[in-house]
Amino acid sequence: MPGAVKVTPVPPLKLYLTATATWYMSMGLQTVLFSWLVAMVLFETPEKVGLAQMALLLPGLLLLLFGGSLGDRFGQARVAFVAQCCAALPPLALAWVLHHGALTYPVMIIYAVIVGCIQAIVMPARDGLLNEVAGGRIQHTV
Repeated sequence: MPGAVKVTPVPPLKLYLTATATWYMSMGLQTVLFSWLVAMVLFETPEKVGLAQMALLLPGLLLLLFGGSLGDRFGQARVAFVAQCCAALPPLALAWVLHHGALTYPVMIIYAVIVGCIQAIVMPARDGLLNEVAGGRIQHTV
């Protein structure tokens, strides 16, 4: 058909790398902003900043195996997609809290635990997808 636009599908590896890059970029920014909010906006003590950071990282340690079993049961691509979509909700909720001037230390702890749980689900699903997108060349892809 003349004038038709040809759509080329995006290779799975490029989709994987794009999703991984956007995840790490957003999580890196979030980690810095999270600590900044606790330390510089709420003026919490160093001990409380450390506890808040622990609340962000501890769910990953505790729920990593559960996240892996979700990926095995429902498919890594599906779990990673849903979890990454869910990961957009806590920052939006935090923005709403900031807009309404309701930022407190307990709110930040709740935020940290939720984000940590989402990370624990995304990480094994995303890492499991590497085998699928590498096409048998896992060492070369890594």
